[in-house]
This record gives sequence, C-alpha cells and structure tokens, in this order.
Amino acid sequence: YDVWLNHHRGNRYGRNQTTLNPDDGTNAFWSFTWDDMAAEDVPAVVHYVLDQTGQEKLSWVGHSEGTIQMFAAGSMESSDPFFTAAIDRISVFAALAPVAYVSHMRSKILVALAHSDIIDKFYARGKYEFLPYGPLDAAAGELCALTEKACNVFLMTICGPTTHINASRIQVYVSNTPAGTSVMNMEHWMQGVLVDKFQKYDYKSAEANTLHYNQPTPPLYDLSRMRV
Repeated sequence: YDVWLNHHRGNRYGRNQTTLNPDDGTNAFWSFTWDDMAAEDVPAVVHYVLDQTGQEKLSWVGHSEGTIQMFAAGSMESSDPFFTAAIDRISVFAALAPVAYVSHMRSKILVALAHSDIIDKFYARGKYEFLPYGPLDAAAGELCALTEKACNVFLMTICGPTTHINASRIQVYVSNTPAGTSVMNMEHWMQGVLVDKFQKYDYKSAEANTLHYNQPTPPLYDLSRMRV
C-alpha cells in the first residue's frame, strides 16, 4: 500500500503557510476550525496525493478529527468542481473513533471547558493558538514511564473513559498530546458539546452568522447526504 499521512493545520507539524505567520500575534493564521479542514484541506490533500501517485482514486482512513472533517466534507453542498471532484475520487472512507455529534461527550475536562468562559479569556489576551506542543509533552511521556496508572487516569480525564486502549502505548500518546490547534477550532468543538447538532461554526450572533452564511444560524451538516 502507498500510505500518505497528513497533519491537521495548526498542530506541531502544520504551522507553516506560504503567506501567513502563525507567530505574528494576530489571528490571521488561526482563524479556522474543522469546517475549513473539511472544505479546503480534504480536497487539497486528495488532489495532491492523486497528482503525485497518478492514481484515479484513494481511500481515506481518518481518526477522530480526521473523521469529522470527512463526515462534513462528504455531506457538504458545493458547486466547486475542485471540491466535488476530490470527494468523487475517494473510494473508501474508514472512520476510526468516528465523531460528528459530541453533545454526549463524557470527557469531564472538555465538558467543563465548554461551560466556562475560557475561550473569551483567550481572545481577550490575544491568544489564538490552543495548547501548542512544547517541553511539557516530552516531560509527560517520561512521567508516564514511571507512573503508568496516573498517566492512564490523566488520559481518560481528557479523552473520556474507555476499555479499548493499548496501555503499553499510553506513554507515546501523552508525549505527543496536546499538539496544538486554533482556539477557534476548540470553540467549535465546545459548541458541539453544548448543542446537539452537527453544524458549522457558530459566530454567536445572527448578524455575524448572516454575514458568513447568509442565514442567522449555522448551517447543519446533513449526514443523509453523505457521498463517500
């Protein structure tokens, strides 16, 4: 198999851009959510890989956020031929830890964040990057090697309870978590916790939503339209 791995924009491997600087103190680079990953990054990745390989179609294997962007892309209405051609060239979509609706989430930390004002405080301080990768990640990995049980509790607190995990790899998982994203993307996830809908980012006012979507509320993703 010819396997290609793409990293989501904004993480430790996806902070470069041809015209925007993620470290310039503005939100120019960081104004994105998984909506943009679905509308822009999915077709860009599909076309790039197929152009490089000369193949007609590919399979998409996503995990967690790698599935929500495909659920969104596959059910999105678009007249853009670049986008529609990319979706038509995906032969198989395998969703690992699939996610679309998240109002049932059992992660205590993320539920608490969703009900807090932490996002407003980030914006007030001019912070647009959320939990970038840093020295603490490597230290967490070392700590897990010494106290596996505590490490397991930490991971479950963030991700929610599970009985399906390879305990021997927890050190690796924690040493690479968090890896960074935009504050706006995290806000989109938290909106999903608070509202039992699979929808685009809510700009939090009828006026702002109308400006972006030509309607006062965020458009819903209709999974019955899934094309992949």
